[in-house]
This record gives sequence, C-alpha cells and structure tokens, in this order.
Amino acid sequence: QAGRCEAAATLRRKWSLPEDSKIVLAVGYADKRKGVDLFVDAAQELIKQDHSTFFIWVGHHDDALKPKIDALIKEKGLSDNIIFPGLDFDTDLYYAGADVYALTSREDPFPLVVLEAMQSGLPVVVFSGATGVEEVVSRSGGELVAAFDVQEYARSLSRILADKDYRSKLSIAGRDIIHSEFSFRRYLFDLESLWNPERAKISVVVPNYQYEQYIEDRLDSIVRQDYPVYELVFLDDASSDNSVKRADHFLKSRGVEYTLDINAKNSGSVFSQWIKGVESCSGDLVWIAEADDLAGAEFLGSLVKKFDSEPNLVMAYCQSCQISGEGETLAPDYRDYTADISSTRWNNDYVSDGWEEIVTTLAVKNTIPNVSGVLFKREALLRALKSCEEELKTYSIAGDWRIYVELLGYGKIAYCSDSLNLHRRHLKSVTLDNFNKQQLDEIARMQALVAARFDVSAETKEKAESYLMQLRKQFGLSE
Repeated sequence: QAGRCEAAATLRRKWSLPEDSKIVLAVGYADKRKGVDLFVDAAQELIKQDHSTFFIWVGHHDDALKPKIDALIKEKGLSDNIIFPGLDFDTDLYYAGADVYALTSREDPFPLVVLEAMQSGLPVVVFSGATGVEEVVSRSGGELVAAFDVQEYARSLSRILADKDYRSKLSIAGRDIIHSEFSFRRYLFDLESLWNPERAKISVVVPNYQYEQYIEDRLDSIVRQDYPVYELVFLDDASSDNSVKRADHFLKSRGVEYTLDINAKNSGSVFSQWIKGVESCSGDLVWIAEADDLAGAEFLGSLVKKFDSEPNLVMAYCQSCQISGEGETLAPDYRDYTADISSTRWNNDYVSDGWEEIVTTLAVKNTIPNVSGVLFKREALLRALKSCEEELKTYSIAGDWRIYVELLGYGKIAYCSDSLNLHRRHLKSVTLDNFNKQQLDEIARMQALVAARFDVSAETKEKAESYLMQLRKQFGLSE
C-alpha cells in the first residue's frame, strides 16, 4: 500500500496533476479497434461531473486517427484532462499510480493489459461482449457495461472512483484472481502440460488447528518435495494461536503461491475441512498434508509414479514412521500394527484392486493409519467425500477409514513400503488413554459395514472379531 501511495504521488508530479486528482488509465495501441474514441467519449461524460478526474492513455497511436482524436479533445475542451504520453515502456508507474483501468476495446480476444491492471490492484471496467476477459472481470475484479454505452461506462467509472471501500474490495478480489489463476508459475505449469499432458498436477491441502509449533517444519517439508506442487491451500479451523501468521510469513518468505482459508468459527469436523479443501483444488491429485506431520522429500515423487504406471488408481499410500510430539522416532513403521492381518503384505510395494484391499485388510481395521501418507485422485476422492458427507459427521475416529472404503469402490490402490511419511503421535494418541466405548463402537460399526457390503471371508471376519476382543481387553471395556 505504501508503494502505491508513493507511485500515485510520483505519477501526479510527473504530469503536474493535483495531489487529490483521480486517474483513469488505458494502455495499448490507440486505434478504433481498441476504442480510443470511446475512451474520449466516456472521459467527456465523467469530466462534466468531476473536473478532478484525468484520463491517461499510454501507447503508440494510429497516425491516421490521432489528428481526429486530438481535434475531438480540443473541440470538447478536454485537453487538460486527457493525456497521451505515447509509447512508454515503464508502465509500472502508471499501473501503480492510477485508480481504475478503462478497457474500451470494441474487439479484443484476451487483453493481457487487464491482467496486468488487476495484478497491480486496479479495478477494471469493460464493455460486455467485446473481449475475452469478461468472465474474469465479472468475478469482482471490476464491472461490465453494456456494449459501447459510454454514458453507463462513465457512470461505472464514477461509481468506482467515488467509493474508496468499493474500489479496495475490487482491487483485492482482482489481485486474488490473478494470484490464484494467472501467475507466472501457473503459466509454466500450463506450458509443461502442452509438452507433457500426462504429467499430474498436485494440489496440497493443509488442514490446521492449533499447530503453531509444528507449522513451519510441516510447510518446509512440503516445499522441499522433489516433485513440484501445483497449488497449496492452507485451511485454518479458527485457531487461537499464531499458526496462521507463522504459515503466512513462512510461505511468503519462500515465494510459494498459496491460498489461506480461515474459519471464523470452528467447524467441529475435520472432514468438513477436507471437503472444503478438495473442492477448492484444481489439481489432478490431492495430498491432505495434516499440519503436525512431516514428509520426506521423495514422498510425492514416489507416489506419483504409482499413478503414472496404473491408470485405474484412485489412491496411493506409503509406510509411515511414527514420531513423538518432540520429533523423536517411536517406531520406524506400522508393521507391528498390521501384523495380525499379515506379517508379509506390507514388506514390499504392491498394487491391489480396491475391493480386494477392502475384504482382506480394511474389513479388520484401518490399515492406512495416517492420511498424510496418502495421495488421492482428486475427482474420485471428492466423489467419495460427498457420497458419505452426512455419515462422516457421526464418526470421531473412523471417518478416514469410512472414506477409504468408499473410495476403493471406484478403483485400485497402490502401496509404497518406504516410510516416506512421518506421523506425529501425540501423548493421547500414543497411550490411547482417551479410548472409550464410543470409539470401540465405531470400529465395530466399520467392520459391520464392510461385511454387509462386501464378500468378506470367514477367516477375515475372525480376524476382525479378534481385533475387537483385543481392544476390549486392553482398555477394560465390556462386550
């Protein structure tokens, strides 16, 4: 903001304009197709009402049209309020110092000057049906005006110039659109997709609640991945600590493009956050990277390869190392946890049909103990989340298990035996001192759901019942 104020003052000094004057900017080749005559007509309408407004058009001009425009400006007494600097490659000063951008083109496929204006924080006014930027501008980056209605165009400019709060709102919205959809980084991804259309784009969703002490290390483990991240969505569920501030500062310092989505009130459900995050993403694959976990640099690259080699995959996951709240290793993996199902299955990489994974492993327990260790196909995950959205609200510990069962009805699963994910086990989760009958009931409920929907063998059902009995005995819970 300080830079814009300085640029505004510098631009007005450059053209000897009053300090409190308002500037309407246009940049480009001044000809009839670009609507330079409409620019002048709109200027006349607005200047009639407000002589403190100045119109500046930066760029070369049509030699045949320029004398007519000059004569028109002189005839209407607008010479003091309309400025044609000609070609000036230093357009940054004009974008930063103006108040609103006027695109008066009669025909313009996709004028990049509009993106430059929005990136600089300028609201934009455009004629409807004349350019390819209407959809972008209409999403609160500015205003659309009926085609070539210069009176209404002038009223639109006046409305924006007169209301500082409204102008600021349009400015912020326009910048957000450019930041999220038209950055140079996005452009590079688009170029790469033309060269290699099969290369997956990965969205990362970081759900956070009160993890200030871990958030910088977590984000660092994301930006250091050996496979490029397409977009990062940081979701905060009304934290009262400084985790949002720390995340924002860290990501800015690393030059990472990201979106912050902050709840004013706690949602009460981590799964509602998952749905919000996945809905807001646009990548092919999604990584739900919980804010207190960590990942090795090879995590994404290793799991993406699974999708490259198996087109029907809906999820891929890796083995997880268990760490304490302080980062100390508690166990190198979860093989002891899954040994009652198989002592060998998780020793090597594999690809399995979804139904086979369900009836042999997920019929007994949640064998994917940490969502941070999973990479999902976005469309399939969103479909699974939405299909059991209401049901998820009834789970406190088994919701992720429920999602995996739903998701694996759509395709295959791949497993990587390397411990590339670090699952942070806090005191309560390590000791399970808060384990109660409700949570035991959720496990039994999931076992029953799988048994009812799938053809589970008698042997697997016995393993499931044995697991329940073990938990009852371990935590002193009755039948």
